[in-house]
Parts: sequence; C-alpha cells; structure tokens
Amino acid sequence: MLARLFSFAAILTFTVGVGAASAATIPIGTGAITGVRDLGRAPSWVNVRIAVVLNYHRDAELESLTEAQADPASPLYHRFLTPSQFANYFAPTPIEYGCVVSSLQRGGFRITNTFPNRTVVDAVAPAPIAERYFGTEIHSVISSAGRRTYTNVRPGIMPAELNGLVLTVQGLDAVGRMRPLYSFAPNARRHVMAPAVSPDSKPIFGPDGGYGPRVFIKSYDLPASNGFTGTGRASGVATDADFLDSDLASFLSYFQIHRTGPPTTRVLVDGGPPPGNGNDSIETALDVEQIVSIAPGTALYVYEVTYDEPTNGNFIDIYNQVVTDDLVDELNTSYGYCETALPTGYPEALNAVAKQGNALGITFHSASGDGGSNWDGCNGVSVGTPVDIPHNVGIGGTTLRVDVN
Repeated sequence: MLARLFSFAAILTFTVGVGAASAATIPIGTGAITGVRDLGRAPSWVNVRIAVVLNYHRDAELESLTEAQADPASPLYHRFLTPSQFANYFAPTPIEYGCVVSSLQRGGFRITNTFPNRTVVDAVAPAPIAERYFGTEIHSVISSAGRRTYTNVRPGIMPAELNGLVLTVQGLDAVGRMRPLYSFAPNARRHVMAPAVSPDSKPIFGPDGGYGPRVFIKSYDLPASNGFTGTGRASGVATDADFLDSDLASFLSYFQIHRTGPPTTRVLVDGGPPPGNGNDSIETALDVEQIVSIAPGTALYVYEVTYDEPTNGNFIDIYNQVVTDDLVDELNTSYGYCETALPTGYPEALNAVAKQGNALGITFHSASGDGGSNWDGCNGVSVGTPVDIPHNVGIGGTTLRVDVN
C-alpha cells in the first residue's frame, strides 16, 4: 500500500467547489454544561476564538496505514511518512484550505493562525458575528470555578459551504477547560526521616519523602534500568505554563542524575505563556523533571500555550504544531477534562491531529488521572479527554507503595 500511496501522491490533485458538498448542514454541539451562571447574550466585546479542524482525504486508508505501521508483522511496520508525503496524499488541498480561510474572513472572522499541514485554522470574531456565522446563540456565563467566559446555548450550524471540508469547529463553548492532573500526597503519607538512599548512595526519596526517579525506573522496569537513556531521541511536553530551568537543574542535582541530552527547547504556541512560574508551572516542572530524569539523554521540547486562552483550542494547536514541526518522537500531555463536559467533537479534533502524528511516527500519551471513572469535571461515571482518543496511549491506573526499610 505504501508504494501505491507514494505514487498516487505524486500525481493526484483535487478540486473543490464551495458549497458543492451536500446541502445539509452539520450541527455544532455543546458540552454537558452544569453549574454555570448565565449572564445573558454575550456583547460585542466578547471575542469568540475558534479552532477549525479540517477533514482528511482517504481517512479509512489512513487508519489502515497507522495500524500497519504499529504491527511488527506488517511490511509497513515503522515505515513512517514525512510531512510532505502526508500533505500530498491525505491532507486537505491548498484550494480546500483556502476555501475555509476565505469563508471565515467573509463571515467577519479574523484569521489568527494557519498551519503548513493545512489541518487547523484559528480565527476570532466578536460574539454577535460568531453567532450569525454559525447560526447559534452565545451567552456570557460564570463557570462553576468562578471563571467568566462564554458558551453557545444551542448547537451551532456548519455553513453549507464548509460541508465536507470541516471535521469540527471548537471554541463556541469555552466553559470546560483542560486541567493539569497532578495531586499532592497527604502529609500523613510522607516520610519524616532522612531520605533513603540506594546502595550507591544516590537518593531514592526526595526531602519530603516523595518518590524519586529511581523508584519509578526500578518499579516499572523502565528502559533506563537497562541502560537506555533516550540518547538520539526527542521528547515533547504539552503545557499551558512555563517553568524554571533552575528547578530542573536542582532536581537532577539532588538525585545525582547527569543530563547528557541538549538543553531544553521551548516552543511557544499561540504566543505562549509569560516566562517563569505561572498558574500551572507545578505540572510543567513535574513533567520535565520526570522525563529528563528517566531519559537524561533525550532532547526535550516543551510546547507552551497561555493559561489565559479561553478555549481548549490551544491544545489542538499544540498537537498540530508538534505534528507540523515533526521534531519529537513522543508528546506527553498531563492535562485532561471530562469527555462529556467538553464540546461535541473535541475528542475527535485531538484524535484527528494525533492520527496524523502517528503516521509520521509520533506517539501521543496522556495521564489517566487519579479519579478512575470519576473524571475531573464529570457528573457521574465518564472517561476523560485526551486519554479517551484512539490514537493516544493512556498512562496510569497503578498504585505504587515502596518499602522504605
């Protein structure tokens, strides 16, 4: 199939007529919103920020390809595509991508970001313009967390000229927010004695008794226990906050870990957050410390968006920037939210981008959280996003207790 794919990619071209798809319109849903206070119709000074995710060509063939690439028995095992090969065969054409951009602009949106892989378009417009374009009604609300934001109180309708071109539009509902999933152990479970050390005198526990990297390496038989340090590989972190390089250096110094990989590279997406510690910097520091400590030879790329972005479109942009850059072998996301409380189509949006990344050889993985089936933000039993998406590895579900004696 791969040879046929490459030969087709060299000769096939596509054309599209605006509005040529089915005349039926596609509803843009809302999430299962609870606990909000409705402030009424959103005024013109409320800006609605959207991320438009386009459909691929030959999506069924793309699914088959990613399955074959992951199957050791397949001749396509680990035969990953380059971004240009993907763009030439699976991605929307430049004409199709331009049609979406032009339609949004005619509707009154300002384009804030486009991507060379022609998968996502970011745009912003005052609430009344967004209402008119998508045939919906947008209200200002105060979320259960006390955040003033907005949501569409009835499903939007995809304009007919975008039918067939667009998979989903995210951003009309900005209530549910992806959150970091760390938690602190109760004080009663922390060790009050001096940190235990291994036979070679390297610390096993931190100053407050928290588990150090050697605990995880040995307990889960991670590759580092067999001498694999990530040298020659690249790792990515998705986050909405920066961190201090000095914190990472102190962590590595305390646990006597020598970093052999190159210095950290920060990739600011949609402008990125302010430098230094911010609202979710604990999560960012935790992620980079864990990755570098168990793979000290890896090249680390930290993809950062701003905490102040009102919608979860920022994480769609992170995923898409990672795919566009094609620099990392894997991307970690320790953020999530209740699947049923997110706008309809959000898991599908992340999954579409992750599927493209899989075809290029990028593994996406995310934290499953500590709540089990009682996911943060859910009323009742539900799974979370992005741990729910098929082209992502959900990590978690274990309880680790270590004998300190």
